[in-house]
Amino acid sequence: MLNESTIFRGAFWFSIAAFFERVMFFILPVFIAPIGPSTLGIFYLSLRIFHSIVSLPSTILNAYYAHKLRQYLQNPNSLQFEEKSALFLKMYLLVGILLGVFFFTLAIAFSPIQSLGLLALAIPFAIVNVYMMMLLRLLQRFKKIFIIQFLFMFGFQLLYMIIFIGFFRLGIAAAFVGLLLSNVLISIAASFFLFDSINLLGLFQKLTFKMFVVSPFPLLNALYATVFPVLDISIVGLLFGFSTLGHYIVFLYLPLIIHKIPTTLFSMFLHVASVKTRKYEDITQISKQVFKWILIITIPVFISIMLYPSFILSFLFHKSYIKDFAIIQLLSISFFIQTISWTAGRILLAKKKIFLYTFTNYSFGVVFVLLALFLASPFGIFGIALALLVFSILDALTKYVLVVTNTKVFFIGIDHLKTLLAGALTSFLIYILFSNNPLLSLSFLLVFYFAILWISGVINQGTFFELKKIPKYD
Repeated sequence: MLNESTIFRGAFWFSIAAFFERVMFFILPVFIAPIGPSTLGIFYLSLRIFHSIVSLPSTILNAYYAHKLRQYLQNPNSLQFEEKSALFLKMYLLVGILLGVFFFTLAIAFSPIQSLGLLALAIPFAIVNVYMMMLLRLLQRFKKIFIIQFLFMFGFQLLYMIIFIGFFRLGIAAAFVGLLLSNVLISIAASFFLFDSINLLGLFQKLTFKMFVVSPFPLLNALYATVFPVLDISIVGLLFGFSTLGHYIVFLYLPLIIHKIPTTLFSMFLHVASVKTRKYEDITQISKQVFKWILIITIPVFISIMLYPSFILSFLFHKSYIKDFAIIQLLSISFFIQTISWTAGRILLAKKKIFLYTFTNYSFGVVFVLLALFLASPFGIFGIALALLVFSILDALTKYVLVVTNTKVFFIGIDHLKTLLAGALTSFLIYILFSNNPLLSLSFLLVFYFAILWISGVINQGTFFELKKIPKYD
């Protein structure tokens, strides 16, 4: 029987599985970069657009149909889950095929790189895979999700890229083939794991137009979550070309890790906060815990990038990419500030302040686009990075004020300020003591940092159990 505890546990395991998917997302550019900055720019932009195309319909449909399927599961004597899951599978498949055919036609007819058609062919499989992963979570088959993600999203792609891109140097078309094969294999594995829980007779039920109608705010939020992450790289590509975009992607590579840490490791926070809100319980304490751990984990990464971007990137990319460190540092500050926006945004959603969340996103999204276009002419890609910093500051401040005034949740406290001071003191110590030795400096970073946190009382013997409590917070 699906209950509150299993929902949290499922969200936790899904976060762990998503971690490997995100790791692969960071590994792929390392293999493509040696081919050249233009190829890297085309590949990365294509990959981000591919994920956006897949995530938009999947996010909208999942938001509505996960709730319906969960209701069907509550009655163990009913076969509605098995029948409806097959019907909804038919709907996801139809959406995937239509999008796949549309973008395949565009790639073949208008794109200068026809191999993008291979990526378009992966769209139907990817959309269906998102749905089948949701079914596995609802059925509490969390370990099977982990196996699929680890074997095919991470293991298969890594092995494939090492052999065909790293060793044989077959190029961007081969990379697209690898992504297509990965999605096909995930579909096969998920179908095998779900075969006993889907009544295929449901595929013959009739789809109605009403099934595709969704409320406006979930649609707007899904659209924003799909489009905004690719706005900056799209603007760079349109204004400066694919070669400059390839260099910008390398600058973006390390700062993006800062953003992916909270969105991956703490994705279960929204589930927990939403359930507690429905039970009329205060979410201040869990919000403070989550944000404290976000800071504890992201600050060492932030310090490393700010102090030694050249040392870290030199291990990953060719020396021709290693320049313009001010852009890397500017982007790092932006994504670090966005951890506040991310936490505040989840609190607004949990508290059903959807209009405020949507309005802020679109308002400052427009500000970013206008500012980026205005600053791009005199300052180049530095201007776009500066526009992202201004957006991050405005968005974080506004969302925090909205959370405090409209939900009465104060998720920033003394421990968070101590953590920030610990990070600042650690940066000062390692820069003074080991400024000429990045390897030694990074080795002592965690030692100094956690020692200061321990002395200041931010962490203690019981603190590390807080993370274990978050996914099953009652």
